[in-house]
Amino acid sequence: MKLLIVDDQHSVYLYLQKVLDLPALGFEEVRYAENGLHALDMIAESPPDIMLMDIQMPFMNGLELLAALRDRGIAQPETIVLSAYDEFTYAQKCIDFGVRGYVLKPIDPSEITGLLRETRDRLTAARREALLSAAIRDARANAQLSREGGTDAQAVGRIRAYVDAHIGADLSLNAMARQFFVSRYQISRLFKQLYGLNYQDYVLSVRMKTAAEMLADTDARLYEIAIAVGFDEPSYFSNVFKRYFGMSPKEYRKSKAQQERRGRDEAP
Repeated sequence: MKLLIVDDQHSVYLYLQKVLDLPALGFEEVRYAENGLHALDMIAESPPDIMLMDIQMPFMNGLELLAALRDRGIAQPETIVLSAYDEFTYAQKCIDFGVRGYVLKPIDPSEITGLLRETRDRLTAARREALLSAAIRDARANAQLSREGGTDAQAVGRIRAYVDAHIGADLSLNAMARQFFVSRYQISRLFKQLYGLNYQDYVLSVRMKTAAEMLADTDARLYEIAIAVGFDEPSYFSNVFKRYFGMSPKEYRKSKAQQERRGRDEAP
């Protein structure tokens, strides 16, 4: 199994490596990220099975990381939170994101070991069950597609049309796989083959272009636009928008307004 440790204090990573017998717990790969942004890239590139995550970190904190994974349609690893904050609001937000454990610092090695073992065993059991039922699911999916007179490729075409029409909905690969009876792997593979880009990149591009149109053509507030294009956190939406267009939403709206004024002034 793969483990990702996310904490801005590198000493925490070294401490966990020292006090936990990670190979004995079944972890063949252990990686480290110093903040949520770094972790987001690592999870998108090579998803871990389990993530040990701090909450308070620079650039992107732990809760923002979980929101970013959801907004981008990236499957969240089984998550155990490490935190120095014994506050109900933090714990409640973690529960809302499906976090499996909430451990207070200073870290108790036996508590972490127990949580890791329980999470590992739950994942192993779930994967075993998935393997046993894979043939049945595939048969049902093929039967459904046959009744609809379609193939996997046609289903991916319907998924693209659905994305275009429901940009604010849950567009994760898991949601699409359940709705259209096609495996996540098939969606990813065929989408890249048919359209020349990754599914998640396409979803992001449609969301960003829709947001840009709303900024330029409407007076909607920033949080309203964020929700309309599938982002729960306006601050994270602003960060993604800036990385995509090279300017913040406010700067983009101001720039478009100035261009429109210049166009009117130059018109005969």
